[in-house]
Amino acid sequence: MLASEATKQASLAEEMRKLYVALTRAEQRLIIVGTVKDREKAVANWEKACQSDRLVLDMNDRLNTNNALDWIGMCLVRHPRFAESLRSRQVDPHFIDLNGDETQFQIEFVTVTDLQKIGQQTTPMTGAEWLKTLHNKLGDADYSEVNVSDIDRVMNFSYPNLQATQTTAYQSVSEVKRLFNDPDTIEMGDFSINQNETGAANRFVAKDFDQPRFLQTKQAPAATEIGTATHLLMQEIDLTQPITAARIAARVQELVMGNVLTEEVAAKIDQASVLNFFENSELGQLLVAHPAQVKREQPFSLLLSAQKLFGEIDDEEAKVLIHGIMDGYVVLPERVILYDFKTDYVAFNDKAASIEKIKERYRGQVNLYAEALADILDRPVTDKYLYLLASGDLVTIEGE
Repeated sequence: MLASEATKQASLAEEMRKLYVALTRAEQRLIIVGTVKDREKAVANWEKACQSDRLVLDMNDRLNTNNALDWIGMCLVRHPRFAESLRSRQVDPHFIDLNGDETQFQIEFVTVTDLQKIGQQTTPMTGAEWLKTLHNKLGDADYSEVNVSDIDRVMNFSYPNLQATQTTAYQSVSEVKRLFNDPDTIEMGDFSINQNETGAANRFVAKDFDQPRFLQTKQAPAATEIGTATHLLMQEIDLTQPITAARIAARVQELVMGNVLTEEVAAKIDQASVLNFFENSELGQLLVAHPAQVKREQPFSLLLSAQKLFGEIDDEEAKVLIHGIMDGYVVLPERVILYDFKTDYVAFNDKAASIEKIKERYRGQVNLYAEALADILDRPVTDKYLYLLASGDLVTIEGE
């Protein structure tokens, strides 16, 4: 019995959550339609809620009600705006704590007869009869006062901001990062976009969805999974403790034990490159020297000109809300340092050209992050870096 009651309560709680979601989606007006067998009995049932002096409906009332309409009715019946004509005279007119509440609503009961009176009743006709009637009306119509110019204007109307309708005013990090070709995030693919060419006005989404995991036959971790896991490890390193190979390995194992990383992915993380960053790079030593000033995995939102993202949009006033997460930054008295980790492959047989290609690939993304950070801190970003874990190189990003 206890298990059955617990299951019932959980089921009703879920139904209440769904009802809450449905009711709170209306922007201006909400119309709810339901049926009851008897008006007086329905109102009398709702008035049971008036017996409690608590604002939240009594648990017994909630459990003994099996439909959403009764839940709503029990809430509204205690409100001073509930029509007096719908109440019995045996209960308090309304719940005292709702006095002064300015919520506007109207309760109306209608019968089948009432509905039948709404609108003009017509005799059903066949398609041929309807077409004949329409022809007769057209033959008797007077077109002398028809403004043909107005008709042409409406029929040939061309929306001036057509390109703006092909994107969204809200872009997520996994979408807008595609503009800058960042394959380190699992959710995104590897897109090649020439930043010197005008971008098409569109939301940055992949054309195809990934296969569900149970359909995937590839067992080896993907490069994007390894890259994301490496990013996570870089964020999880305790900067206040000496960073050693043993501490890094222990943190990886903790992430595996906590089911944050799989053993297969964890085994592919280049822990030596992580240690090299903290021991030998200027940026890594800076983070260790100023742990309290380091901010990692920082979310942001930024209103950006739509023309800056989508060159084909003509409206200079159009804005796009960008939201995302930057790897980290350091705030010092004279400097604001923004950094981003990359796990891209570096071709050592032509290292300079390979690094330059990576630099150009991510220049737009880093500059976007810098613009957001400057707006958040109300001070300019002095240094922008990419750190390439594969080669151990710290790359400076110039320009805006």
